Amino acid sequence: MGFVVSSYCYYYSPLSYPSIVDVGLFLSRIGNSSVDYKIGIFENKESLKASSVGGFTHVFVDRITNRPKALDDFFKN
Repeated sequence: MGFVVSSYCYYYSPLSYPSIVDVGLFLSRIGNSSVDYKIGIFENKESLKASSVGGFTHVFVDRITNRPKALDDFFKN
């Protein structure tokens, strides 16, 4: 089971309809029992500057004890 233990988002510019929005997801770190993700949101394909940037940390825990649980090798590969 996974818990989001931290999250953040920085807003740089507004998005507006009918713009096309692209989202990039980057897995920045795989730990023993956690994974850190970063996200960038871009307006229109030509834009090199993100409208917002954020991220979150996912910690995987044992369903019974709610203690951190080591990631399976399948997940790490």
